Amino acid sequence: MADPMHRPLPDMIRYAGLLLAWLLPLASLGGAALAVAVVAPSVAAAQVPPPVLPIPLPTPTPDTIPAPDTITVADTITVAEPRVAPEDPPTDTVRQVLPRNVPQGRIPLPAGVEQGVWEWDREALLAASALTLHDLLSFVPGMTMVRGGDIGAPVGISAFGAGGGQVRVFLDGVEDAPLESGVVDLALVGMTGLERVRLERGPGEVRIHLTTHQVDDPRPFTLLDVGTGDLRTNVFRAGFVHPDAFGGTLLVALDRVDSDGPLRAEPGAAFGSRFRYSLFPVEGLGVAFEYRSRTARRPVDTYEPGEVGRSELSARMGWEVSESLTANLHVLRSRASLGDRADPAAATLLPDEARGSVGGRVVWRQPEGPLGAWVGASRHSGEGWPLHRVEAGFAGNVEGIGGVSARLDREGWSEVALSGRGSELPAASGAGMGWSVRGWSAPRAGVSVFAEAEHARRGLPFVVPAPTFSPPAAEPVAAPFDPVRFFERDGLRAGARFQRGAVDLSAAWVRVQADFLPPLGLPFDREGVTLPGGIRSGVEVQGRVPLSPLLSGLALSGTGQFWNASGEEAWRYLPERSWTGQLDWYREGYDGNLEVWADVGLRGRDPMNLPVSDGLGGVDGVLPGQAPYMQSWFARLQFRVVTVRVFIHWENFTLRQDNADLPGRVQPQTRVMYGVRWTMWN
Repeated sequence: MADPMHRPLPDMIRYAGLLLAWLLPLASLGGAALAVAVVAPSVAAAQVPPPVLPIPLPTPTPDTIPAPDTITVADTITVAEPRVAPEDPPTDTVRQVLPRNVPQGRIPLPAGVEQGVWEWDREALLAASALTLHDLLSFVPGMTMVRGGDIGAPVGISAFGAGGGQVRVFLDGVEDAPLESGVVDLALVGMTGLERVRLERGPGEVRIHLTTHQVDDPRPFTLLDVGTGDLRTNVFRAGFVHPDAFGGTLLVALDRVDSDGPLRAEPGAAFGSRFRYSLFPVEGLGVAFEYRSRTARRPVDTYEPGEVGRSELSARMGWEVSESLTANLHVLRSRASLGDRADPAAATLLPDEARGSVGGRVVWRQPEGPLGAWVGASRHSGEGWPLHRVEAGFAGNVEGIGGVSARLDREGWSEVALSGRGSELPAASGAGMGWSVRGWSAPRAGVSVFAEAEHARRGLPFVVPAPTFSPPAAEPVAAPFDPVRFFERDGLRAGARFQRGAVDLSAAWVRVQADFLPPLGLPFDREGVTLPGGIRSGVEVQGRVPLSPLLSGLALSGTGQFWNASGEEAWRYLPERSWTGQLDWYREGYDGNLEVWADVGLRGRDPMNLPVSDGLGGVDGVLPGQAPYMQSWFARLQFRVVTVRVFIHWENFTLRQDNADLPGRVQPQTRVMYGVRWTMWN
């Protein structure tokens, strides 16, 4: 019997449509999916990016002598084509511009378990089942989600018990300022318009690097991602990139996710937009101007402000000085503001002024070689976060031997931040600093070893409240605030990885030491307490094993992190056990024009301590709050026919109740989402 993945294309498309119609929860959706599957190949066949730029053929002139086998017969009428002047371009030539992007030196640090780096490119993001950034990152070992509720609620993420000032977000190499808390609220970070997501997870701190869409084709590109589902959940994402607009390149992206929440009683939404225009005055030099805004509409009567937004206005310049040297400069200004539905009195919970950043970075990379180095500095404005930062590092990866990377950084704070506004105390001394060293070997007989050490001393970003007016018509009175506090962490990680064919297994021992454990500072733990630290050690595992003897394309994968129970109190945001696992099936056929993904899996964790005291008082001898045990089973089915993807996601299909990261802030008991992702060229 012939392989079903190699039947004629119309038959396969009909089978895919019938399978979709059987699986979709609504008959109408099944019909729509079938229509998309049947129509998509004819509509999108021309959407596949060409490997090379088309070169127009010269127009033959009337006096061209035809070859003997092309001489026309007597009854054939030939019309001579008009002669084109030599200085004029051929009439059938379509003007196309080579892809252009603002130069940005990339550090030669590969992504892998050995380096503690995970990365998703454009294709991986399209194929992922995650609908939000924190959902995507949660499948990395030891990444703990702290969700304040459903869509629109504040969201934080932690690893190794990291807190405020220890989880940082970068966009195109420039750090996003934490505005409302000690970290960036991930509910205010959209997924549309992103080319790459990169997570650097160290025992000292976590760095999330986001890269906006890069132009890699001379034709305009459009992405449409729409979906709907239970609890009136709706997803709309659209992105458009034009490689030659007004002499430069243009990116426009819109994003909205909304839902009625658990029991349809907690409506919330997160929505935003992104505009980027890039100019290229000379070869090797690019300047990008970007505006971003995003709003989180939180469930009523849960958090203050009930609606909050953040906006960024930035300019970036990249200059490819030589084949090995790239220089970048940036100017950034970020501001938090109340939404239309927020209580005006909640303005005291947001920074009084915008936060800005001016800086640059120089990256050197050996041409076609394994070595690279960088140095960068930035100066910040706005109270509540560091006044300046300086960083330098290098990385190298030699094929067949292994690699090493190292980084050193320092942050300084203003005297006002060190002593406290209105404080009569002298300015405190001290600054934040950190370093990290990683090393890994090339595989020998399928086995590679790796190790890393990291130290981080960070100040905790804080909010300087807006001035209050009391009594009316009086002068504004600045609210006092405590001086910045510094928190130190040290960490070690060492392990091994085995790769043989499609088998991939890794294990590592981890040890983390912290003096104190600050809260994230998000609205759900804004009033949280700083808990004492200590030493924690444990192991983490990650693996993928193919099950091809059972079914071609079938595999079992999973991750886990397990911390010792030595008798001391467990850290907040660090459950003693956390795990993910899934059975996935993947097939590809018709020269890559058809792909099928099917996954069934789970993720879960033990009860998790929180820095909120449960109303029982301070931390002296009193247990902090605790989130209950959590486990959620999920399923995903996705088809791609040329450039059209149809997906179905099913969350918590076992209908488990009381899945929550915070007491009383439960997640939806179950939810089915279905929709279409369509990429279009020209």
